[in-house]
Order: sequence, then structure tokens, then C-alpha cells
Amino acid sequence: MKRLLWILPAISLIGCAGTVSKTEGARFEKTQVLEIKPGSTTREAVIAAFGQPAETSTENGAEKLVYVFKEHKTPTLFGGLVESELNAKDQTTTLEVVIKAGVVDEYRYKVAVR
Repeated sequence: MKRLLWILPAISLIGCAGTVSKTEGARFEKTQVLEIKPGSTTREAVIAAFGQPAETSTENGAEKLVYVFKEHKTPTLFGGLVESELNAKDQTTTLEVVIKAGVVDEYRYKVAVR
């Protein structure tokens, strides 16, 4: 019976666990990225779908638009009073779109989790 009295508070504290999420940049989904068609999607259509890029550069007559979305998830305990950075997870989603003559030439999409 004494063990049960110790287990019940522990179970209730675990039940108060959650996650705090902090983001940077505008979120975009893989389904949106798959709608980009090299050779036909225009620069204007990319900006309409994803907004202003985080970074732009020009090289050899091609423009590169870079979109980055970062999310930091931190587990919490005791109803959010304690954050556990030890078990935190970072996810960075990057989209690089290369534009030539106003049309998408190619793109790269990457999700990195650590």
C-alpha cells in the first residue's frame, strides 16, 4: 500500500508533461514545395507561395532564393514549470530555389533534425 502512495504522485507529475515550441521564420510544408515545377513556376509564384526569402544571392545570371524555418522543441515537466533542455530537439527546414530568366531552374529541399 505504501508503494502505491508513492507511485500515484509520480504518475500525476508525469501527466503534467508537455512541450514548449519556439520557431524562427515562416513555416512551409513539403506539399507546398512539391508544387514547384522547374521550367514553369515563376519567381513571382514562389514568392506568392512562400513569402519573402530569408536570403537572396545572384551568381552567373541565376538568382537563389533561400527559405529557412527553424523549430526548437523543449520537453517540460510539472505543468510547464521546468524545461528540459537536455532532451530538446531542433529541426531546420531549408528550401533553396534557383531562378533563371524569371522561372525556377531547380530547387533543393532539406529537413535536418538534431
